[in-house]
Amino acid sequence: MRISEVLRRNNTSTKRNCAHPQTDWHSDRSSNDLTKLTRELTKDGSVKHSRNLSWSRPYLSKTRYMCGRQCSKKLWMTVYDDAEPLKEPLPGTRKGMGIEAGIKARLLWPGGVLVDTKWNAFAEAIDLTKCLIADPTVPAIFEAALSHHGVLVRVDALERLSGGRWRLNEVKSSTRIKDEHLEDVALQTYVVFGAGLELADAHLVHINDKYVRDEEIDWNALFCRVDVSDNVIPFLPSVPARIANMHEVLCSTEAPDVRPSRHCFRPHDCEFWHRCTSHKPKDWIFHVPRISSGDFDALELSGIVSMRHVPDDFPLKPNQKRVVDAAKSGKVYRSPEFAKFLPLLALPTSYVDFETFSPAIPIYPNTRPYQRIPFQWSWHYNDGSGSLIHSDFLASGDIDPRREFSETLLLASERFPGAVMAWSQFEEKVVRDMAELFPDLAERLTALLYRVIDLLEITADHTAHPDFQGSFSIKAVPPAVAPDLTYSDLDIADGGDASAAFYRIVADPTLSAEARDALRQSLLAYCQRDTLALARVHQWLIQES
Repeated sequence: MRISEVLRRNNTSTKRNCAHPQTDWHSDRSSNDLTKLTRELTKDGSVKHSRNLSWSRPYLSKTRYMCGRQCSKKLWMTVYDDAEPLKEPLPGTRKGMGIEAGIKARLLWPGGVLVDTKWNAFAEAIDLTKCLIADPTVPAIFEAALSHHGVLVRVDALERLSGGRWRLNEVKSSTRIKDEHLEDVALQTYVVFGAGLELADAHLVHINDKYVRDEEIDWNALFCRVDVSDNVIPFLPSVPARIANMHEVLCSTEAPDVRPSRHCFRPHDCEFWHRCTSHKPKDWIFHVPRISSGDFDALELSGIVSMRHVPDDFPLKPNQKRVVDAAKSGKVYRSPEFAKFLPLLALPTSYVDFETFSPAIPIYPNTRPYQRIPFQWSWHYNDGSGSLIHSDFLASGDIDPRREFSETLLLASERFPGAVMAWSQFEEKVVRDMAELFPDLAERLTALLYRVIDLLEITADHTAHPDFQGSFSIKAVPPAVAPDLTYSDLDIADGGDASAAFYRIVADPTLSAEARDALRQSLLAYCQRDTLALARVHQWLIQES
């Protein structure tokens, strides 16, 4: 059924669905009175916006609308805060892969035309879109620009159908449909409908994670096209009011006062998190491990912000209590059971760290979207003599690196005896993947698995340190126990940056040879620092015991 028809639901349906946005509309499909809902939706939006029609207000976009759905302060800061300059997402980052997926998906509509204007040339983009709509020879319009009630949307692919109707196609680099995608499509549906186009349906185009690449990519197999018209309907009635409320936020001269909490990471990590929490103490109760939203709210709304001020009788789980008690006492804690792990930590021992990347669009044959591809390892060995021996591997990226990664890793592991320390079970999972992929190496890789010890599990379950500040990340623990060890001097300082850097080495044709070499050196330095950090944490554990 056409979305245009569904939008013409009666006033009773509007009120019911505003109160219960997840209500199923299928039961009302037999209704023929479709005009009232359209009038009601448009009227609600128009009335609330009319108070600000004389303002030179900033427009809303898909991105800004979704920011506002997460947090009104994030919306305001996205528009007005100039301390965080707008940067083009780098290839290989989450946003960068989303842009790439959107561009490649255009291959699904041969003959489509791109509205190729500067990002802020709104009037030009809208005029060009109108011309393309009027041209019956254009089968699809990419980045079609349409506006309604102070909202400008760029539709990924506006597909022309027969009878003057259109299909809205939204492209996502995700492998499944999420509620935030449906809210995004609902906004676009409202604007496209308000701009006067007859919408037949709305499709969400996403990555098919079951697809396995051959020598060439089959774009029709890589992308799934799903009709989400019915899924979008429950979100439509609330769109006008939300648009109006967001314009109210943007008409304010100050950012809304919103308390930082779990919403800052749902559905995406907020880029303003560090700005909004800079006034919080280092032992902020938010960092109590796995603290529930209810417990966090109960403490902070009662005026307790620091772990040091958590009441002794406040119900905490054992791992949470260890962290809070360490913050209060300023002393390091070790559990009585820790001693039984000391034989496992005896020298000689090795320390290993892997780096992987997971391209949305598979780069190598016989790989799937978002499949974990290891490309680098670092290995430090401590024989007890007082010095460390270091080995490493970094793939060229020209071919699938997994075989060479596995073979070189085995050579190192069989050279150095003793336990192998890793941080979390990530390395173990990668080794298991490689054992499954390469049956001829499986026995040797399995032998390596039997030697791996998860240093994170031991540290998190049996120690607490006031300077960990509630975190047991490999970036938080080493600086607390070895203050001279830092990541601040590195160009690459976390796994996400490492993955994006290797992606650029492999897939960015604009990268110069000098820039590629610089990225390789940065990757080597970063991975080596991680295994050195493991060695320092291990040293702290056994020395303090």
